[in-house]
Amino acid sequence: MFLSLRNLRKKKGLTLEDAAIKLKIKKMTLSDYESGCGDRTFNFIIVDKLAVVYNVTYTDIIYACKNKSINKNLNYGANYEEKTLKELRECVGLNVKEACTKLEIARSTLLRYEKSELKPTSNTIYKMHLVYNLSCEDIVNACFKTFKFEKYQK
Repeated sequence: MFLSLRNLRKKKGLTLEDAAIKLKIKKMTLSDYESGCGDRTFNFIIVDKLAVVYNVTYTDIIYACKNKSINKNLNYGANYEEKTLKELRECVGLNVKEACTKLEIARSTLLRYEKSELKPTSNTIYKMHLVYNLSCEDIVNACFKTFKFEKYQK
């Protein structure tokens, strides 16, 4: 089954109405998010809420929306949109050891993120945003620049 917002909601056993109530948004808004229709703009608050309600990671939500409205409506940073996660780290002048210390993660974990072998959690994306002094959008974009999505399609 292809990972989509609708499939994540159904997997959790929620109706559209139940999910909208838990997310504190209108049912039509959630329907627009799921279908990618309309001019609904995703923000990272709603992405976080979706991750919590559907009990998945922040990056699962981004992936589920990869060809939907989240990608056309999130404003990725122009200066860094073509950079990989490793290139972003290097742009801010951090070596692997310094980044790991500041992010409070293992060296092997950071290298797996940078090689697109592992999806960072929302908490790690937020820490990268703070440590690298870049927008969350730039971090997320870099995370998914080379991520192997086909591994997650069934």
